[in-house]
Amino acid sequence: MGVKYSASESAMLIQAMGNNIQLANEVTDRLSSGCDHLIASLDSGELQGAAYTAGRGLFSDIIIPSIKKLQAAIDDIQTELDSYKVADGTVSGYGTLDLEELKRLEQLRNRQLEIVIQQIEENESFLNQVGALLSGNYGKLWSDTGYLYQAKENLEVGLQDIQEKIEKLEWFVSQVSSYFTDSLEVLRLAIQGATQLSQVLVDSDGSYYTEGLDMNWVIGMKNQPLKSHTLTPGTPVTKAEKAKKAIIDDFKNSYGLDEETALALYNLQQGILERAEREGWSNEQVIYEYNRLVASFVPKNFVGKTPWSRWKGIAGTVEAKERDRLCRKYGLLETDIELLDRTIVGQHPDDSLPKDLAHEAIQLAAFTEQSWGFDLPSVVHLISTIVNTGRINIGTTTASIPVPMEQYEISFKGDIDSRKYGDRDFNSDLDPINSYDLMKEADLKDIFTVQADYNKKIDANELNRVQEFYGVIGDGDVDKGKRLVEFIVRDDSSFGHQFITWGQSKEVKKKHQDAFMDYLKRGGETNVE
Repeated sequence: MGVKYSASESAMLIQAMGNNIQLANEVTDRLSSGCDHLIASLDSGELQGAAYTAGRGLFSDIIIPSIKKLQAAIDDIQTELDSYKVADGTVSGYGTLDLEELKRLEQLRNRQLEIVIQQIEENESFLNQVGALLSGNYGKLWSDTGYLYQAKENLEVGLQDIQEKIEKLEWFVSQVSSYFTDSLEVLRLAIQGATQLSQVLVDSDGSYYTEGLDMNWVIGMKNQPLKSHTLTPGTPVTKAEKAKKAIIDDFKNSYGLDEETALALYNLQQGILERAEREGWSNEQVIYEYNRLVASFVPKNFVGKTPWSRWKGIAGTVEAKERDRLCRKYGLLETDIELLDRTIVGQHPDDSLPKDLAHEAIQLAAFTEQSWGFDLPSVVHLISTIVNTGRINIGTTTASIPVPMEQYEISFKGDIDSRKYGDRDFNSDLDPINSYDLMKEADLKDIFTVQADYNKKIDANELNRVQEFYGVIGDGDVDKGKRLVEFIVRDDSSFGHQFITWGQSKEVKKKHQDAFMDYLKRGGETNVE
């Protein structure tokens, strides 16, 4: 028999348990009060005699500890009933849910979606397009394909709704299945004890006897642990809710942003992902679009000695007017845009914060190379890529291999050469390099979750930032990566290096190169904070 949920039956359960808890509290309060009064009377000498002495021992050894444990069990039930109400709130709005029926519908919608997608692909195949054009049926084919896309969207929305119900119902069942178990065991033992206590024998000298009785319930109650399950309102349930929390928490922990700013950035990501799924974007295009917009909030801070046209060419940054238009297109409100304009600009130069959001964004946008085109900034990018290529010798021969420096010139090498760096800057150099391939290879909808997960692991030292960096630079070979990093840092042949370090002495250059190598050494086992 499958899992079925009824909101009305659940509400009745909550009401009944609440009433029973209230009644149980009243009974145990009276019992406890009576026991306390009895012991106090015996201790004061108000009640004396062998029978009273026997009663005192029985109450002190068995009855009072049992009542106390029973009260603790009732408190535990109340705590878990409160948690049950929170869990119930995630599914009660649906009225009734049948897990088997939901999974049957999920399979049906998936199959329908497959058929529609196959038909769309068939309609959009080259041969069908040409055939329809030659036969004069292109208009009908275009119209039919439009209807299919609408059907696809409707099926996807319906499927998402079904999957959300399944996720929430399965979570509800797994969450509440462990509730009340330990406390109900205490209640069972208490009921058993009540039947046994009536058979306890007391003699005239004040002793009581339990021979022949099953008193294991006393030990059972004493040893039964009570672990309360607590659940706070707003706990994420579905995969989407958990991903949202992970991303928002990452903005707050890794970049020191407040909840409101983190939510605005999350909404920008979601707006971009919605368009990406609708139009079939690649992961690189998603990474590019989001990060170039974030970087565009602080363009002046990035310019320095580098012409603004290069940043447009290399990372696709845009002027404020175009940036705001795109942000609105992705669902942000004017208040969101104004908030980001203030917060990201303030976050960028603040060395007290863990990492530099915009500094990472400009690099991630550049790594995608999505800004390449046929305009002047792209020509600048092309020229920059050519002149910023070094060559490393192979062994003892005269042969060498090219090492493109462009992405490193806008990352750690550029920071070293410009002498504007610190641990925060170097952290914000390595993390984009380390996380880019993870984001590029993730499922489209998980791109930003993957980045948040990487940051969380770095923060917890579950991943070592420096070792990951060597591995990425060396294509999985850490030793090779170390050699390449040494070459990249020390190489002085690239145009970017020569331009940025113009006027610097060899001693100054070496000092700042050594600073980066020292950073890598310090972070080789434990991540630099």
